[in-house]
Amino acid sequence: MLTETSVGAFDRRAVFVGVDAYQAAGGTVSRDLFQGDDGGWLKDPALLDRLVAGKLQTEAAAIAPKVGSGSRSRSICNMATATGCGVCPENRHR
Repeated sequence: MLTETSVGAFDRRAVFVGVDAYQAAGGTVSRDLFQGDDGGWLKDPALLDRLVAGKLQTEAAAIAPKVGSGSRSRSICNMATATGCGVCPENRHR
């Protein structure tokens, strides 16, 4: 089955949103009768992306009060960066 314009139900975005929520928002799912397809193929990737963005915003709003204003995020220097130049860019100015 050609699925260049579809997203598998096993895709991270589809799992995050949920196929039921995707269908409730008007999305369609195609399934192959003769082959296991791990839940089908979501036919509207743009709708899926909008649903993902909406759910991410909802999740972020839910945890924002828990984070507090005094905390800050910090990136982690990966080994490739650290060994490639001999120093982690995060620690150069400390």
